[in-house]
Amino acid sequence: MTNSSSRPLRVFLCHSSGDKPIVRDLYRRLAAEGWIDAWLDEEKLYPGQDWSYEIEIAVEAADVIIVCLTKHSVSKEGYVQRELRIVLDHADYKPEGTLFIIPVRLEECESPRRLRRWQYADYFPIEERNHAYERLLASLRSRANTLGLSNIKPHDPQPSSLVDINVALTSNEIDPEIAKPSPDLAALIGLKTVKTRILDLIYSFQEQKKRLGQRNMPIINMIFSGNHGTGKRTVAKIISGVLKETGLLKKGHVHEVAVLDLVSEHLGQAALKAAKQFEYALDGVLYIEDAHKLTDIKHFNSSGEVLKTLLVFMEINRGRVAVIVSSSSKEIKSFLRNDPGLQRHFPSENVIEFPDYTPSELMLILLTMIRDEKLNLSVPAYNRINEILRAMYSRRKEGFDNALEIRELLDALKRHRANRVLHEHLLETTPLEPIDIPSHYLVFLNEANI
Repeated sequence: MTNSSSRPLRVFLCHSSGDKPIVRDLYRRLAAEGWIDAWLDEEKLYPGQDWSYEIEIAVEAADVIIVCLTKHSVSKEGYVQRELRIVLDHADYKPEGTLFIIPVRLEECESPRRLRRWQYADYFPIEERNHAYERLLASLRSRANTLGLSNIKPHDPQPSSLVDINVALTSNEIDPEIAKPSPDLAALIGLKTVKTRILDLIYSFQEQKKRLGQRNMPIINMIFSGNHGTGKRTVAKIISGVLKETGLLKKGHVHEVAVLDLVSEHLGQAALKAAKQFEYALDGVLYIEDAHKLTDIKHFNSSGEVLKTLLVFMEINRGRVAVIVSSSSKEIKSFLRNDPGLQRHFPSENVIEFPDYTPSELMLILLTMIRDEKLNLSVPAYNRINEILRAMYSRRKEGFDNALEIRELLDALKRHRANRVLHEHLLETTPLEPIDIPSHYLVFLNEANI
C-alpha cells in the first residue's frame, strides 16, 4: 500500500459516443460520491484541445479505467481502434497487476478478446442497476484502499433519510422587534442589517412628518444597492405596506418598472411615456430596477429625458410617493454622480446596502424553494449541496447572483430528478439525491478534495 493521500480516486470512463446517455448517468453518480474524480470527455475536454493527447494523459493518470460496453460499441470498429485501443495499448506496457480495468457491460454483449482477462461487471437491467452500482463502488473502494487514499466516504446502500425541511427552516432567527411592525419582513431569510436599517429609516420619516407636518415633508425615497438575487424587490414590496401602516403613504401599493418601460426610440416621447408610468405610483412605491441604466445615454438615447422627468416627479410629489431604485453598489455610485439632483432626492442616509447571502442562508433559500414545490431532499444530497454552496460562496466574484443562483441550481436538480423518475420508473415522491446534482456543480467538490 502507498502512503496515505487525501486526493480523490481518478476514474477514466472509456465509452462509445453512441452510449453517452447511460455513461453520462454513471459519470454523475460517480462524481456525486465526493471521493471520486471521474473523467468523461464531454466534461473534461475543452474546445481546441488535442483529443488523442488528452485521452492518453487521462488514461495514464487514472487509478481505474472503466470500459463501458454495449453491442453497438464492441461492433464499432472506430471505437475499438481509438479510445479502447489507447487503454489496451497502455495496459500492454504496464507491469502485471498495476493497471485496474473494469469492463462494465451496459447491456448483454460479448467482451472484446483483449478485455477478457479482467472480470466484468453488469450495469443492467434497469431494475438491478442500483445493486450493480453498489458492486462497482465496492470494487472502487478496494482499489482506493490499495492506493492508500484516505478520503473515501462510507456509502449507505439503504434508502436515504429525508431532510425535515420545516425543522431546518426554524434556524432562520426571527427578531421580535422587527416582527411587531412587519412579520413578513422579519420572516425573510438573512438580511438582518437591512431589516434594522429600513425600520430605523421609516421611524425617522414618521417622526419628521409628525414634527414638521406638511411644511417640510421627509424625503422617503431609498436606494437599494447590492448584487442581484439579494431580496431587494421583495423588501420593496413588503415595506410599501409598512409605509402605509405608519401613515407615510395613503395606498402603499408598488408600481414596478424597468428602464425599458420608460425610454423611447424617439426623442421627446420618453418624457410622456415615463410620466405616465410614474403617475401610477402616486400614494405608493415606485420601484425602478437597474436604475443606473437611466444614465446610460450611449445605449438609451432618451434616458436623459426620463431622468429629468423623474427628478421633477419626485420634487412635485415629495411625501406622496416613495421612489426606490436598485442597482449594484458600483453602479449606484455612478448613477448618483450623474446629476446633483439625484443626490438631493436620494440622500446618503437613505442608501441601504444588501449583502450577499451566506452559505447557510443560501441553503435555507433552497430549502424554502424545495418546500414550496412540494419536493423532498435526501440527507446525503443536503450534505453534498452544503459543501457546494460553501465552495461557490468562497469563489464568488463580483456580480454573484445569490438567490438567482439557487433557483438555477434547483431547476437543474429537478430536471435530473425528473429524468431519473421517468427512466427508472420511480415514484413521484422520490427525493432529490446526490446523483441529481449537475456535473458542473460537482467540480466544486472535486476541487475541494484535491
